[in-house]
Amino acid sequence: MQKKKLAIVLCSTSNQMFAVGNVLIGLKKHFSMPENEYDIILYIGGKINIKDEKAVKSISNNITIKNYKSPLSKEFRNSNAGLCWSQMAPARFECFSLLNEYKKVLYMDNDILIQKDIIDIVNMSEQLCATFEKKPIIDNVKMHSEKFDSNKYNLETDLFLSGVFLLNDNINENYNKIVQWCYKMTEKWLMADQPLLNLAVQEFNIKTLAFDEKYQMIFYPNDTNMKNGYILHPCWSPKFWNGHNYEEWNKNNNEWIELGGLPYDDEYVSNKMKEINKIAWWIPINKWRDIYRVRQAEKFGFRWIF
Repeated sequence: MQKKKLAIVLCSTSNQMFAVGNVLIGLKKHFSMPENEYDIILYIGGKINIKDEKAVKSISNNITIKNYKSPLSKEFRNSNAGLCWSQMAPARFECFSLLNEYKKVLYMDNDILIQKDIIDIVNMSEQLCATFEKKPIIDNVKMHSEKFDSNKYNLETDLFLSGVFLLNDNINENYNKIVQWCYKMTEKWLMADQPLLNLAVQEFNIKTLAFDEKYQMIFYPNDTNMKNGYILHPCWSPKFWNGHNYEEWNKNNNEWIELGGLPYDDEYVSNKMKEINKIAWWIPINKWRDIYRVRQAEKFGFRWIF
């Protein structure tokens, strides 16, 4: 079977389709590769509102929606990593399996903003390409794992950020084996996706290339150089939809609403958070309190941000 050229992958819960739509609208505006040369794969957890589904499919003709159900256990879901990060975060492991069908796979988080052409990223040929931070993996491992117990890996190497990365099919390993290893070790170490993927690079001898930080510009609320980024990625909270008044994102959001997609409802989320907190403060153990908050937030259709 001849492989297709490129898959662009996003992973999201169904209640954040407005964010997915924003990324795809930005991609359509700025990405210079012809649409018939790549596919968009959306891994979505939960039932999608029919209005959102129609809106997202009207953006491009090359979109495939895949329902994702996490294979990870309740123990992981109740771990620090499972509570702090979206249950869709490990879905990015599936990018390796897509290399069976595609020569290249570009993963992007759904809280980014594309504001310039990213064609140079997909022209890179190293096995894994990403933005690297000048800090060692060990910091991320200690922060986002409860059971890491291995001396096998070099934890002093620079950390690559898992919010935007490119995979090429010249990785010298069975792609499905990498996916299985990622899920298995996530469970064993109760570890978040980013440090886990950094360890996977060493486990499978994957060659890496650092691309310019403009392709994943991590910014804070008071940063003034955001116009220089090709892909903007807010650090933690607030996001574009609940605190950053950014013109380009707002334009995309208006287009999303015109397509019939559901907007982010900040008042609804704020009121539900207050309701959840009123009860949570009566729970005497901090961990149980956090579990209650996260599960109730999921019930009401949003993710609790600590």
